Amino acid sequence: MSEQLRFLCLAAVIEMAGVSKTSVYAGIPDFPKPVKIHGAGASIQSGSRWVESEVTAWMQSRIAQRDAQRNPTKAEQIARLVSQ
Repeated sequence: MSEQLRFLCLAAVIEMAGVSKTSVYAGIPDFPKPVKIHGAGASIQSGSRWVESEVTAWMQSRIAQRDAQRNPTKAEQIARLVSQ
């Protein structure tokens, strides 16, 4: 089964990721880029949208970075002890 894609508006991205509008547009270099949406009818609004799975992947990468810093390898622990 293929992955279901979903576009998120800016407000949803801010709520989901817990970041500011400024961070979304300019403050976070590796944050997912928006997809431009151009409305063709009254029910479709123009603007930028973000792919939900890309935002989720970005959040997961941040968690992995945090965990890697919290849980150094044995070699890193020994190197820190030796350098003190």
